[in-house]
Amino acid sequence: MQLGLFLIIAAVVHGVLGLVAFLAPGAAAAMFGIVLDAGGSAIARLLGATMLGMAATFWFSRTLTASDVLKGVLIGGFVFSGLSLIIAIFALTGGIIAPRGWIGAVARAAFTVGFGYFAFVKPAKIEA
Repeated sequence: MQLGLFLIIAAVVHGVLGLVAFLAPGAAAAMFGIVLDAGGSAIARLLGATMLGMAATFWFSRTLTASDVLKGVLIGGFVFSGLSLIIAIFALTGGIIAPRGWIGAVARAAFTVGFGYFAFVKPAKIEA
């Protein structure tokens, strides 16, 4: 897979999920068996805003050719995805999130691997 396509996929996935979390946090949480109070809704909206920001970063980085800047974006995506994966695994194994949440964990793992690959394994030959 080429980096540009990977960043488009990351932008679309994070954009859609971020928009849902931002606009309808209760519905987004309910998909994973979670009921939110007012504080939880506020935190979910903050997560949605963060994901929308990441989506915009990925989208506008898809054609970058400055490898130093692009590497920063990729490392940021790696950290965001990796930490999100750790949180998701703890929430899943702790019974906080319903078992269907493993789908999201697998997606987070795939993004972590993808961002890690493009940031650390294939950094010298960055293709946008």
